[in-house]
Amino acid sequence: MDNPNHTIVPYGSDRVPPQMDRARTSAASLPSDQSSEVGRPCAPIAAIQMSTAQPLRMSQLRHPFALPPMAQDLAHAETQLACLREHLIKICGLWAKPKTTFIEAYFEAVQAHVAQNEAALTKRIGALAGLVEPAHWCFAAPMPLPRAHLMLSSAAAPVQVDMLFRDSSGLVAVSLSQGSRTGRQTRELEALELAGVRVVQLAPLPPSADLLPALGVDFTCFTDGIDLPESPFHGMGLPAPI
Repeated sequence: MDNPNHTIVPYGSDRVPPQMDRARTSAASLPSDQSSEVGRPCAPIAAIQMSTAQPLRMSQLRHPFALPPMAQDLAHAETQLACLREHLIKICGLWAKPKTTFIEAYFEAVQAHVAQNEAALTKRIGALAGLVEPAHWCFAAPMPLPRAHLMLSSAAAPVQVDMLFRDSSGLVAVSLSQGSRTGRQTRELEALELAGVRVVQLAPLPPSADLLPALGVDFTCFTDGIDLPESPFHGMGLPAPI
């Protein structure tokens, strides 16, 4: 898919945006997190680095909000999380209850994991306690990309997946479809697996406590291997409200 270093993934919309062709032809020059030059509000494009065995974390993308959050909404980790959750819910699309329910359950599971390990995580923050809050560890979790489009060499058209992640092993496509699949859906899932994408079927959605284990070890141990958490809102430079 695309080039060995990056996979270009439009997400948050039902159609691949027109600038996708330009993004694909210039993939080698795109940054490893996201190209702000080709993304559009509520129809962003992520350039996912594939040359290293590292998850794409929530802290690593700059999110092109249709309506940028107010500065006071970014003062603390909890409100930052709420802002990102609402943004992802909006780009799940209208009448997308399974996707929005997944986002809500995923954030709940991530926050519960951090709360259960708060004492140890606070100790790791050390002298930066206060500046870095325990809830900032949530942004170390793998980043969900709703309505993501993958360009597969074996498919004539982009394949849309309900939710896409990049863990340390590669791309993870989460299918939230309930009931019987159409022939096209079955062929698309088979094409994803043939392309090396791990497909996780979560219909019905498991309880929140079981969601992270169902997704894999990079989800249950997302705070491992990093010294300090980062926020995707760091350095946004939003002006204070008047």
